[in-house]
Amino acid sequence: MIEAIYASFDVRKLLEEIRQCQDVLNRISEIKQGKFGTALVTVIDQLSNKIVSAPENNLLKNPPGHHLPLRIEATSCESLSSASWIAKNGLKARGLDLYQVLAPNAFSFREEFIPIIRKTVQSQVHSRAMTQFQWHDGTLKNVHVDMTTLFEYQKQLGAMVKLLENRIDWLSASSQSIFGTIIEKKIVLLLDLSLQNTKFLVTIQNSLRLLFEQQLLNTEYFNVIGCGSEVKMWMPTLVRSTGDHLQQAWRWVLNFGCGGSRNILEGLRRALENDDQIQHNIEVEGIYLFISGVPDQSPDLLYSYLEEIAAGRGLRLHVVLFNVDDYDANGAIPSKYANITKTAEILRNMAHCTGGRFQWLQETGIIESDDVSALSREIEKALNFSRKCALLVDSVKKRQGLNENCKESDVLIETSTLSLPPGTTVRSLPPPKETALSQARRAFASEKERDNSIPKALAYDHGQTYQPSASPSAKQNGGDHPGKSSRESSSKGKSQKIRGRRCVDHAFFYTGNKNDVGSVFTKYPAVEQKFRSDKRLRVLDKEEQITTKDWMKMYSLSKLKLNLEKLAAGSECHHIGHVTERVQILGGKTVDAKLCKIFPTINVSGTLRHLLLTATDLVEFEEKSESVVTRYLKRLQWLLSGSREIFGTIVDKKCVFLIDISGSMEDRMEDLRKKLILLIWEQLHKYKIRFNLIKFSKTCERWRPSIVEPSDENCQEAVHWVTQLQASGNTCTLEALQMAFQETDLDAIYLLTDGKPDSSFSLVLQELKSLNLESRVTINTISFNCADSTANEFLQTMAHENRGRYHSTIEKSFDVHLFAHQLIEGRFEDPQLPIMPEFGGDDLKRLAKEIAKGRKYIAQSRTYRRMFEELKKVNEEVVPSHDCMSSSDFKSDSANVSKAKRPISAKP
Repeated sequence: MIEAIYASFDVRKLLEEIRQCQDVLNRISEIKQGKFGTALVTVIDQLSNKIVSAPENNLLKNPPGHHLPLRIEATSCESLSSASWIAKNGLKARGLDLYQVLAPNAFSFREEFIPIIRKTVQSQVHSRAMTQFQWHDGTLKNVHVDMTTLFEYQKQLGAMVKLLENRIDWLSASSQSIFGTIIEKKIVLLLDLSLQNTKFLVTIQNSLRLLFEQQLLNTEYFNVIGCGSEVKMWMPTLVRSTGDHLQQAWRWVLNFGCGGSRNILEGLRRALENDDQIQHNIEVEGIYLFISGVPDQSPDLLYSYLEEIAAGRGLRLHVVLFNVDDYDANGAIPSKYANITKTAEILRNMAHCTGGRFQWLQETGIIESDDVSALSREIEKALNFSRKCALLVDSVKKRQGLNENCKESDVLIETSTLSLPPGTTVRSLPPPKETALSQARRAFASEKERDNSIPKALAYDHGQTYQPSASPSAKQNGGDHPGKSSRESSSKGKSQKIRGRRCVDHAFFYTGNKNDVGSVFTKYPAVEQKFRSDKRLRVLDKEEQITTKDWMKMYSLSKLKLNLEKLAAGSECHHIGHVTERVQILGGKTVDAKLCKIFPTINVSGTLRHLLLTATDLVEFEEKSESVVTRYLKRLQWLLSGSREIFGTIVDKKCVFLIDISGSMEDRMEDLRKKLILLIWEQLHKYKIRFNLIKFSKTCERWRPSIVEPSDENCQEAVHWVTQLQASGNTCTLEALQMAFQETDLDAIYLLTDGKPDSSFSLVLQELKSLNLESRVTINTISFNCADSTANEFLQTMAHENRGRYHSTIEKSFDVHLFAHQLIEGRFEDPQLPIMPEFGGDDLKRLAKEIAKGRKYIAQSRTYRRMFEELKKVNEEVVPSHDCMSSSDFKSDSANVSKAKRPISAKP
């Protein structure tokens, strides 16, 4: 019976398995006892063969249902990019642009020339009638505000913002969060299958599964290409997007293997230079590149190829960057793959040069997306319109309240007037202020009366000025000074006051020709010096630890009263070219104006004016300006020395310094360490500034848990910590800022970096806005040898939005000491040479602008002095024929002198 049981088939199988198990246990016992023999080698060989023969994805953890067939879903959603969707459904498309709503009730100011008064008149609308609103082109318009319309508009804006947020949520889910929306009908999926993506293979397959199930059925043709060292194509040409083809493509994707580098250029050529597709007139409209690093080829080669191949074809390359790390299992990745910011920049440029979209993903979610950014900008625009609406409503409410108060005051005035007791008079209003025209009429009448009072015959009294004979009434009044009636003296006083004439006396005599008289000057006006240097206003030689903005509030050219345009501007000159102005004097006679023969004419802000500074004034102005500009140059040298060359002046008392030590900083770490050590001793320790240090790359690390006093011991430990800094990893700027805001008592943050952050610009600025809403910490940014204009603009925006300063390092080729020496030795002869570089930082840019202004004023002053010399030569060439003047000449010269407001000098 027992033999029959052991002879059965099932029992034999079990016994065979038992023997194999026993053999394995025997081999294990031999290994434990040190009796290796061939047992260990055999086991290792068997395991190695199993691993090599198995696909790579069998070794990775797969999600549930990963190997099952696709569950394809037919969607009715229209495939549009965010730009196209906004053009169709955005604010402007729905008529919700604020300027579209206000346009029917907005009226522009008008300017027209009125021939009667010979002036250009601008339309005026009373401020109580309409609201002044700045238009999108910068002009100011009068707007009638309809409260009902604005209330309804606000509700529509709220609904629009919700619609945009729903669109963003839809783009952040399923396959749209990875590839965006597939908008073309003939596409190629280009996949990065390099060795670095081995651990992401299942992620790539799962992403493709979502795309196959949700979006590819809406296309007409598609193909899949894998790029490693070798390029593998699923099909030789594009095929129809049917359910069977999608299932076949999915089975091919499941057998993927990663290896080699990223030969992206060959993959692009296989997709676009396909002879079979060209014969059947099938052109690829869109390529979706799923990649995790920089391609093997140089960026310039890829840009030129894409621009050339896409010209005239309507081809677009869309790039999806996924999970770029700095290290793998074998150590550091080569440098061209180490910088995630550089990687993103190259791939972004590849997409944008063909008009495509860029999307950057990590396992945590979307880092940057062109589609989401476009919708976010539309939301910001809607919120901006809403804020402007609120301002319009507030202005209308204030105006209505003002009108009600005015009405109440009018009622009070009327009632008080009616209730006055009998016999009480209301005090009259003061007379209106005289205008220039009314003063001129009164002066003309005074001149006419005085001319009529002069007798026909004049007596000559040698050595005395002319005085008219006294009237009988004056003699009867007992006056010791005949000829000085009260009417004449008052008229003369008014005339001199109105005309502003300085004291000038004449002596008159008979010419012998009937009653004609001549005159000579006996008293000349004193030369008035317009430029007076104030000795109290001077620049201190000691450097002050303040910002350039605060320094300029005390020592700018305007504060020191060295603005040449204001000092030199006299009365306006109406001469055009060689046309001589005709001036009408008393009696209706016209003579030639002689102001331009006395005063040089200069151009001030586009207007011809008479120069009211003498040559002596100009010399003194130049000496003062040269000394001030020389002091500016010393300040510039001080700002570009020591640690201030990198960090600028540290003006806050409680600071945290964020130091970028990403992989891109490796070549400049030695210079940075030296400048940090100088900063600690030169500014922090010297000016008693409490501080802390934070280094950031892939992670963030504090030097101390909180800010500390700048004692000798703490400064020495900080120097030791700085010397240990090593460059590696990414640029997690946002995380470093968040760590800095954990300080409880903080005045300012100084952020030093050499490029863009890992996070998107808008995300960093938005997070900073929320973090700094209550604490109001000053954030200063420092661009350390960064040539990327986009990154520098981002740092500028961050600093200016947080009440801070932007500083950037200058070119090493610029020698500030040589520049200052050349300027001082050359006595500022040339306003252009030597050339000053364009500074990027706020402090240096402000100071350089003031230096350039001072050089320009000095050059202008020297030009004005040459004009005086030329005018003097011209006047010396003109020799007068007589030493005396007739009465008509005297009248014309008097009219000319009355036209001059501030003459420099007058010669007989």
